[in-house]
Amino acid sequence: MLLNKIIPKRIKCTYIINKIQTPLFKIEEDKLEIRSFTMLYEKLKYIFSQYFSENISYKY
Repeated sequence: MLLNKIIPKRIKCTYIINKIQTPLFKIEEDKLEIRSFTMLYEKLKYIFSQYFSENISYKY
């Protein structure tokens, strides 16, 4: 009798925990994605600045 009460509670708890964790993981993934985009942007900016500075120096 007691086991019948404990098991559904445990299942409910894990279900609730999973429901809470899923959005948290999603947020972490989004943060990582944003971070990688920012890094990509920074690298591209650096490369283009190098490229344009070299080209400008050739013109003069």
